[in-house]
Formats: sequence, C-alpha cells, structure tokens
Amino acid sequence: MGLGERGIDRVQIALTREAITIPWESRQALLERLRPLDSMREVIARFWAVGTSRPVTLTPEQAADLLDVLSTWADEVGGYSGLPDGLAELWHALVDDLAE
Repeated sequence: MGLGERGIDRVQIALTREAITIPWESRQALLERLRPLDSMREVIARFWAVGTSRPVTLTPEQAADLLDVLSTWADEVGGYSGLPDGLAELWHALVDDLAE
C-alpha cells in the first residue's frame, strides 16, 4: 500500500495462487458493472459480505464469469488499460488462475 493508504481503502480478491488488491473506488465501479447482471448476484453478495475485513473468495465458475465481464468491459473501453485501477491485474490473475 502506498503512503497514506489504509486497509479500508482497498479490497482483496483471493485466487488460488495469489490475492489481488484493488482500490475501493475500483471495487465500487466493478459492483456497478455487475449489478444489472443476474448471474453476478452471488459475486456481489460476496463482496458485500467481506467489505475490507477479509479477501473476497470466488468459486471457479464465479471467477470465470467475472473474467468474462472484465473482458467485455475492456473491449468496450478500448483495452485493459481503460479499466479502473487494479482491474487489469485482476483480469490477468483470473486468466492465470483458471488456466490451472
């Protein structure tokens, strides 16, 4: 974490090989993106259940669905660099995680 950042400003997503940390603002943007998708209700619930106190854990199916959402979002914004902070790293980590 950078100088001045507190744990409550960041959220961790636990994957098989590593945990990815994203800023709270990116979490909020991700949840807004997921909200209209019925298939992502359980993922949203997992984010809300842990807040910043524990890492978010996902089933392999949820991770694959999240990867699809991130891929579509990146396509819409002209690439992964257009995603909110930390979400390109999450995409890469999900790809690696699901490849195993």
